[in-house]
Amino acid sequence: EDMGGQLSLESDEGKGAEFMVRLPLAKTN
Repeated sequence: EDMGGQLSLESDEGKGAEFMVRLPLAKTN
């Protein structure tokens, strides 16, 4: 989680991409 948080702070685009990736993962689960 720490690394993910740092990536989000470093790049908003990275945060958006991670969010889009988490959506399908959550639906799959």
